[in-house]
Amino acid sequence: MNKSKRIRIWIFTVTGIVALTFTVWNMFRYPYQLQRFHDKELNGIVTYIYSSSGGTRISINNESEKHLIFTEYNDNIGSFFYNYVSIGDSIYKAPNDKYVHIFKQKKEFLFKTTIK
Repeated sequence: MNKSKRIRIWIFTVTGIVALTFTVWNMFRYPYQLQRFHDKELNGIVTYIYSSSGGTRISINNESEKHLIFTEYNDNIGSFFYNYVSIGDSIYKAPNDKYVHIFKQKKEFLFKTTIK
């Protein structure tokens, strides 16, 4: 086996191990993150939004804490939370509330939280 082929096999193996480790780590972390979200109260103005494959994170009232948001698709609006919420929108969620409340232009929009 030539050196080039061994390097490609090594890179493929390391990439696979990293991906598998990340997947397993997220599987164990997900229930904790979901419970933390359900227990949390959110109340204020959205000042930061970031969405990726790891979920949607927001900051409220310019705080440094990033809140991980778990909501379902909203059929009435036809949008996911991360596509709908904007910086400057008001947000409210009581602890263990089934909905995240978004207020845009004096109208309330509800996003159902992901059920445990």
